[in-house]
Amino acid sequence: MSGYDKARRRARTVFVTAALAPALLLPTTAARAAQAADRTAAPHAAAQVGLLKTTSSAADPAAANPWIVSLGDSYISGEAGRWAGNTNRSSTETDALGPTAYYDNPTNTGELIPFCHRSKSAEIHIGGGVDSLNLACSGARTSTFTDSDGDFKPGLDFYNSGGHQGQALMLENFAKTHHVTMVAVSIGGNDFGFGDIVTACVEDFLESTPIRTYYCKDDPAVTGRFSPANVALVTSHITQALLNVRLAMARAGYPDSSYKILLQDYPAPLPYGSAFRYSQSGYTRQSTGGCGMWNDDVDWALNTAMPHVSAAEFDAAARSGLSNIVKLDISSAFNTRRLCQNTVGLLEEKGLNSWREPGAVDKTEWINQIRVVTVGTPYFQQESLHPNYWGQLALRNCVRQAYDNGAVRGGSCVMSGTGLDTRGEPNMALTDTTVLAGVNSSGRLYAKQGLYSTNWSDLAQSIRHVAVASDPVHGAVIAALDTSGNVWVKSGGLHVAWVREAVGCDQVAVATDPVHGVLLAVRLTNGSAWAKQGLANGWVHERDGVSQISVATDFAHGPLIGVLDNQHVAWAKEGGLSANWVRQSAGVYQIAVAANPLRGPLIAVIGGGSAAWAKEGSLSANWVREADNVAQITDASDAVHGPLLAILDTRKVLWAKQGSLTGPWVQEYDNVAEAAVATDPTHGPLISTVDTARAWRAKQGGLSTSWVYQLGEITQASVGS
Repeated sequence: MSGYDKARRRARTVFVTAALAPALLLPTTAARAAQAADRTAAPHAAAQVGLLKTTSSAADPAAANPWIVSLGDSYISGEAGRWAGNTNRSSTETDALGPTAYYDNPTNTGELIPFCHRSKSAEIHIGGGVDSLNLACSGARTSTFTDSDGDFKPGLDFYNSGGHQGQALMLENFAKTHHVTMVAVSIGGNDFGFGDIVTACVEDFLESTPIRTYYCKDDPAVTGRFSPANVALVTSHITQALLNVRLAMARAGYPDSSYKILLQDYPAPLPYGSAFRYSQSGYTRQSTGGCGMWNDDVDWALNTAMPHVSAAEFDAAARSGLSNIVKLDISSAFNTRRLCQNTVGLLEEKGLNSWREPGAVDKTEWINQIRVVTVGTPYFQQESLHPNYWGQLALRNCVRQAYDNGAVRGGSCVMSGTGLDTRGEPNMALTDTTVLAGVNSSGRLYAKQGLYSTNWSDLAQSIRHVAVASDPVHGAVIAALDTSGNVWVKSGGLHVAWVREAVGCDQVAVATDPVHGVLLAVRLTNGSAWAKQGLANGWVHERDGVSQISVATDFAHGPLIGVLDNQHVAWAKEGGLSANWVRQSAGVYQIAVAANPLRGPLIAVIGGGSAAWAKEGSLSANWVREADNVAQITDASDAVHGPLLAILDTRKVLWAKQGSLTGPWVQEYDNVAEAAVATDPTHGPLISTVDTARAWRAKQGGLSTSWVYQLGEITQASVGS
């Protein structure tokens, strides 16, 4: 779109607004007046720097009571935590905390820093004998600034001027006199311009006409925020913010080993376009639902923008070099409870009159509506598109499980059931998505979750091959091929029941992602390949004359299938089970595929002369020659760590590389019989090796980390994460 077109449609804003209900569009006089009303209505505390404890004070750093502290932006400060669900009727129906929801001064009469919105429902307040302090601030970036309304926004730095302090300095001062055991951090969204992006997307939805549709996904001012240069810049800022946390704690006398930094990403606030309960025709999506965005824009945000933000956060953790960072993945925490999702509704749409009614937590949204004009109401515009009361309590449950009585652990947090637990919080589960499964020399199948776990489950017997996959929503997925040619699958954990999916098979492959679900593929003994995505769906005949099959899937691109035919030609397809096959290469003897939501497909093959080749980004990308004298190749990829390749050479030496197809190889292990790999944004690379003595080892987190012995007498193993 030209600059002239952009300027012209901005000028039309007033006409669009006049034609709609008065609570719709952002850049109007009414909206600006509402912002002013919001600000004059909220009490300003006289002191803008201070600390509010949630329970009794700790005496000194050696005190018995541990403290946990939150730093960062609105997604951890508790923004929107006052409201339980959404309604277009009286605000009293969803008002869970009342007008003092964001007050955090010692007398509960105002905010220590106006508009930081540190709510009483904020996730950091886990209770149970653990004291907590919320230093986060709505609107915060990595560095301190004052916004266009004159409101102070402390960053994760040591700013100290005019009575204002940065969050790192506040942490340092607090930690000197309190026993801090964990610092929870959420930062980076505002460095990417979260608010401006939402504004642009809503404007584009409302300003489109029957003859011209405007998309924020096509706006250079929006997409430019996710250019490689800007992503690298923001990543460096987040890295420095994390180093500032360490410096603050070091100045307060804490060695790295004495506390953990819990770094969380962001929950997806909206569903994919196909799962909205309001049509994108007309204006109902915004005027009723408060979610005025085009399907294509929402899909772009979920598939491109948010993965870039999460990748920047977790990449920054790696670049910081800090050994005490633990990662909390909450990207799928609000699945089925997102704003305008067709699985939930407004109170009035669900026949509810109050957030207190039984079942309200399961029938209503956990994300606050986009309210762009709030004059005459108790709402704030800055509450828009943030986790509400239910969402905050769900995240609190996640943080409590991550804290784990001081033995802080990471993982992915998702809903584990309906209703509320005994604390009045939504039921959530923090799980380690790492899955390891191996078949021993007697055909018994053993599996576990977590690299360091010793809780092996004896799952089956008479098994000749196993394939595993995992994602935060569907959990562990195990596909087993027995000695009679039956394929059995269990999805959702190690202890769910087996389901027989196919008969007459001699190969099985499996993958999964949070959006498309489980992708299962088999090769029948007659050489035909079949696949299904979603275990409840039917089988699709993919190809005949197949000698090998490999699969992958990611939430942005959907299924990726690679096959090797009987003529040694490699083929691949992406995006759907009925997509067209694309010829990859001839003279191929082995194929492996992997999927990455940001970088696209990864395909690796062994060709003539035992040479290994790989390509990334598209099915038509150029091949890169990786190595010679290769006996086995396997691959994986994720949005943070990039492509992971592992090869077993003809001398039985295992080599691996991650991050680039042109990077150096790292020698991993000798006397290897077979290898398997996986990778994910939270844990990084996972490499499995079975040696020639049938000893199974694995490592996770980096190519140079230590190997961990798993089991003996293993003939074949698979890993997923």
